[in-house]
Amino acid sequence: MRARNGGATDEWCTSWRTVDTELSRHVEALHGRSVHLNCDGPDSMFARWFAVHADMLGLRSLTCTRWNPDAHSLFHPDACGGRWDWTGAGWEHSHLAGDGSYASRECLQVSRRADLVCTNPPFSRFADYMQRLLDMGADLLALGPLSLVKSDPVFPYVLSGRLRFGYTCSQMSFLIDGRTPAVLRNARWYTTLPVCRPVVSCEGSRGRLPTVDGMPDVCLVDRLALLSDEPGLYAVPLTFLDRWPTPGWRLHGLLADGAAPWKLGVARHEGRELFTRLLVERVRDA
Repeated sequence: MRARNGGATDEWCTSWRTVDTELSRHVEALHGRSVHLNCDGPDSMFARWFAVHADMLGLRSLTCTRWNPDAHSLFHPDACGGRWDWTGAGWEHSHLAGDGSYASRECLQVSRRADLVCTNPPFSRFADYMQRLLDMGADLLALGPLSLVKSDPVFPYVLSGRLRFGYTCSQMSFLIDGRTPAVLRNARWYTTLPVCRPVVSCEGSRGRLPTVDGMPDVCLVDRLALLSDEPGLYAVPLTFLDRWPTPGWRLHGLLADGAAPWKLGVARHEGRELFTRLLVERVRDA
């Protein structure tokens, strides 16, 4: 979404509406946090939202760090990344020793001291970003592409139950280069924060669903509206994660090719290879 390493002005910037719609649903979980916005300057909507709500949330600290693409370059040898700390009355600016990349040792140290990292990281490096941050143990709330939920660095955290989608799964508004409005339909909030889901409404009939080739016990669901409430295995689109976790459903893995134990083989129907599906199971509530 942003420039490589987290540049804030030359690609897509998150709008206030996108930030406020999601973060307002997590107010209880955000209370008393030490927050690091590790791809942001004080002009970002993340920084503005947390600064406006800092007193209400009782934040212990709020820090922004931002990558500088000119850092240590031939024509700007003294340039470096920036850091901003919220004082309650404004932002206190200081210079970093390095370039300010989220992956730099300096910024990772700030993230380790925080207990929540929140941002819109560069989508081109989203899998790397997620793995670095999740391995540190801090809670995370970050925007990313829906398609990368199936990537090797990300999906194991979903399968284990540590990572899930946030509340907003519809169209999200952004500003290209901070000026031109745009809407994305395939972006999702990825988070380790608790999310309360309504019970999945299932109105389909298992007996009317086709099955996956070579997997006669796995019913194929192209649209979630066709999902059945009857116990059994289902191959469902990735968008099922907009409703997960939810009582009565178990996630087993991906119907995709690969050596990882959670990759359970490519899904085909009538000889045609399908897009990657989730393998889920409807179980009766205890």
